[in-house]
Amino acid sequence: MDTIRIAIVEDEAVIALDIKRRLANLGYEITGVFHSGEDFLKHAINQEADLVLMDIVLDGPISGIETARIAYNRYGIPALFLTAYADDTTIDLIKSQEGTVGYITKPFNERELVASIELGLFKHDMARQTEIQKEWLTSLLSSMGDSLIVLDNNEKIIFLNHKAEELFGFNINEIKNKEIGEFVLFFDSETDFEFPLTHLGSFPEFEGALYFKNIYFKDRQGNKIYIEGSVSRIKPPIIPISLQNKGETHNPLPFYLEEGYVLVIRDNTALTNLTSTLQYHSGHDPLTGLINRNQILINIEEMLRENEKNKKESFFIFIDIDQFKVVNNLCGQIGGDMLLKETVEKLKQIIPENSILGRLGDDEFGIIIKNTAFTKAERIARNIIRALQHYFEWEGNEIPIAYSAGAVNISREYGDVYEIISAADSACSVAKEEGGNRVKVYKKEDNDFTEKRGELSWITRLHEAMRGHKLILYAQDIIPVKSEDTPKKEILIRLMEEEGVLIPPGEFIPIAERYNIMPLLDRWIVDEMLEYAQRLKAIGKLDNTVYAINLSSTTLLDESFSDFLEKKIVKSNLPADMFCFEITETTAIKNFKKAMMFVKRFKNLGCSFALDDFGMGFSSFAYLKQLPVDYLKIDGSFVQTITKNDVDFELVKTIHNVGRIMGMKTIAEFVSDKDIFDMLASIPVDYVQGYFLGRPQPLIMPE
Repeated sequence: MDTIRIAIVEDEAVIALDIKRRLANLGYEITGVFHSGEDFLKHAINQEADLVLMDIVLDGPISGIETARIAYNRYGIPALFLTAYADDTTIDLIKSQEGTVGYITKPFNERELVASIELGLFKHDMARQTEIQKEWLTSLLSSMGDSLIVLDNNEKIIFLNHKAEELFGFNINEIKNKEIGEFVLFFDSETDFEFPLTHLGSFPEFEGALYFKNIYFKDRQGNKIYIEGSVSRIKPPIIPISLQNKGETHNPLPFYLEEGYVLVIRDNTALTNLTSTLQYHSGHDPLTGLINRNQILINIEEMLRENEKNKKESFFIFIDIDQFKVVNNLCGQIGGDMLLKETVEKLKQIIPENSILGRLGDDEFGIIIKNTAFTKAERIARNIIRALQHYFEWEGNEIPIAYSAGAVNISREYGDVYEIISAADSACSVAKEEGGNRVKVYKKEDNDFTEKRGELSWITRLHEAMRGHKLILYAQDIIPVKSEDTPKKEILIRLMEEEGVLIPPGEFIPIAERYNIMPLLDRWIVDEMLEYAQRLKAIGKLDNTVYAINLSSTTLLDESFSDFLEKKIVKSNLPADMFCFEITETTAIKNFKKAMMFVKRFKNLGCSFALDDFGMGFSSFAYLKQLPVDYLKIDGSFVQTITKNDVDFELVKTIHNVGRIMGMKTIAEFVSDKDIFDMLASIPVDYVQGYFLGRPQPLIMPE
């Protein structure tokens, strides 16, 4: 097929540049990038574009809608609209425009953009084919991108174009004048029932074309080939004698055909597989293959409706691995992943038949027990917990693993699906607080007490930890890929229990954020870091290392924190450029004005800033022009899979390239092995961080 030519009209230069780069990497030809409707129309006649990606809201006197209308009427260029608005008025306006092939809402990801382009162009092509059916002979005998099959009135094959020969794996000479059903059968992909493309005589009389999609056949190797296309009835006269033996020279049509059918078929296998993959990953956990939290919510909602309708009972069990944090700390991510997989295999073997199993979070699983009285919930959950207990083997050592569980009835009495999961989570939390390795059944009348008891206990523990020096600072190296760059360390925090057990931040930071303790906690971290740096300076060991300190969203919104921080840094007489403050992408976008003021204030002081967890949405790029950060810390979910997923590698590379253009350096976190490091170095990102390069170490206060 010819390369698809695309023009881009987008007034946000960074977004336009990013779209251009992505599409070019995917093999599309970019005919031009324009930032206004007037500029595009001025050059459209020379563009020869197959499609224009049109921002619906453009700066200037001509809107995206009007620009698309003029371009289509003058030059026949169809438009795929880019819009941040999905209200009915906007959508109706887009649909009413002639030459519109669809729209896609911002923010969007690369897969959505490619799918919209391909599907939009397909719809446009099919519409054009309908309009020129009277001249179908010219199309039939020309070089086509789609497969074309001509059948006579008895459904015997008269002609295949070259694309059809490739698709079905047959030469015209092998199957000419034979019924198509002898060689291939078609099936509905949703039902697997035979689809009557080989029984066209059974179709009622129709004019024009009948369109089909979601159909497949099996090739000679047994692989499913997904197709879509149209069936048109041929009526005489079809081919005047004067036009015979013209068109495609490799398979000319050598006779006059009175009546029959023409099948226009497009191989949709790649797109179907891509769509299926996206749908699967959107509903499944990539590590365990289990359905994810969203799918569990959907299934609980279905059970609520079914229970109401059939007057049956079902219940939900929330399971948590008691020692998961210990395993993760001792064995790293690889060990933690192995434990999760072991747990899943055990659960599959012991849960009741017809139960639904899914992964809720890091070490959390959910089980829907169908059509079972809630009075049996505690016994069933206890049997599951007992059967799960085992020793986890790692490098010759055995770690005892136990589990806690909470059970709740799937009933409207306990609220909606979110409240049901929350209730089971609360019951499981109580089970863990009471020592773990046990089951608690959620009772509505005890909910307020049990929930508050656990959370209030943490609030007290955190305040005592700050007063009693039970919080410990850790540091993890952020290694420059190029030796000339400044070394860095990210400051992390742990809580030391009385028994000497270290509690990771994931167990207390969410509660600190929920109850607005984070501003106090961040102040504590700042005080400790300044004291640490001053002691290093006093003994002559203060070097050029930059220390990265995470700031929460609640701290960023605290009006007094900025004054506190500035006074502390100025009073310390330490170089301000030794401090880099990390704020998450979500926090920056959600509190953009506050983030902007904070960043500008402390950059003027000499501090630097990193945007953490960057890359989760295209909308991020629009803010970078206004938010003057120094580093983009690429979200670890992309970095972890770059050796296995080409798309994630390209995303990491694109983020780095955008950062470089805007004068920002990139940091890749979650670097867990040498293969990941080597791929990152090939880009190359500026900094890397992860267990492969060094685990977090306690920050020892100099004497």
